[in-house]
Amino acid sequence: MSKYRYDNYKIVEANGRYGLASTKGIILEPIYASLVIVNKDKPLPTHKLKKFEDDPYIDSVGELNCQIVIADGKQGLIDSGKLVSELKYERIIKLTFCDYLCMEQEFWSLFHSFGGLTLLATNSMPSELTLKSLLQLLAKNHSQAFSHLSKTLHKTSTSDEYISEYRRYGGIELIDLRSSDVHYFLDSTERVVIHDDFRITYLDTITP
Repeated sequence: MSKYRYDNYKIVEANGRYGLASTKGIILEPIYASLVIVNKDKPLPTHKLKKFEDDPYIDSVGELNCQIVIADGKQGLIDSGKLVSELKYERIIKLTFCDYLCMEQEFWSLFHSFGGLTLLATNSMPSELTLKSLLQLLAKNHSQAFSHLSKTLHKTSTSDEYISEYRRYGGIELIDLRSSDVHYFLDSTERVVIHDDFRITYLDTITP
């Protein structure tokens, strides 16, 4: 069995309708006319995966990530083989490896995903939502959420662009082969530039 850990989500079909399943069972019943998964896990390079497979101390490794599912035009977040948000949003934007902006009609909500989904802030939608206007609203009305997001999404020192810690890889490592003691280790973080319209451009990959 591979040590690379990920949820193998699969679109299922019944009577011309679509649903979603994982190795843990059905997540969404096949009742939708259309269904697609976006923001899938991005595998590590082959040479790095082989290194982990050959290391007896490594129990498992994978990406910290929520997938975005779109069913009949409505979006939601799935993680660890289950739907962790309501399937009701018009748009979901991944801001960092653990922060997601969910938009519903006249409101947006910012969620943090780490061992569960936590609501950080919600606010009415401005006439045009950009990264700059979002951060201004957070700084003004939701200081704790702004402080949290600033740890993994921050302005560059040389321009007006923002750098996001967008994908993070880590895993579980045995402390001693003779015991069951383990600890979490961080392998690498892929960073991107997030533009004002929320487009992303790959920047680099950093290690601890």
